[in-house]
Formats: sequence, C-alpha cells, structure tokens
Amino acid sequence: MHSMAQVSMMNPEAKQHVRLPDDVGMVRSIILEHSAHPQHAILACTGSCIALISLTSDRVVTRVQLPVPAHSCCWHAVSTNIVYAGKCVTKC
Repeated sequence: MHSMAQVSMMNPEAKQHVRLPDDVGMVRSIILEHSAHPQHAILACTGSCIALISLTSDRVVTRVQLPVPAHSCCWHAVSTNIVYAGKCVTKC
C-alpha cells in the first residue's frame, strides 16, 4: 500500500494518510496548489503518472498516465487547470 502522510508541525501525532493507488509507485514530487488555503496537491510518481489529490477529502481525484515516469511537477503560474510534469533525461 502506498500512502501520502499529512502531518501538522504543531501536533505531529495528528497525522492523516491519503491512500494512493497501488500502481502509482513512489512519489518523487509533491506540489501544493498555490493559494492561501490549498485544497489540492499534485504528485509526480514513478508509476508513469501524475495524480491530483484532494487535501479536503484525502482522496485521489484523478490521475493522468504518462509515457514515462515523472521526475517532477508544478502548477501553471496562473491557471490551476494546467500542470507540468518533467522527466529526467540523464541518469538521475
């Protein structure tokens, strides 16, 4: 089982786990939606996908299959409907 932990630095014992689908692989990059109160995060995964996670419901909203594993990801500077995923083109 793969999961992402959400931990409060004010109260480390109060952690929550978001269960990830088994085929996403390891998470290489986690990026929060850029807003004062982010509701989503995107994950770049070794399972050749990026996943959109809801931080309010602790669930995978959607995932997009990629031709190769993603090395990193980021949100578009203006539109949260657009994300970018990059791959490592040399030996990482």
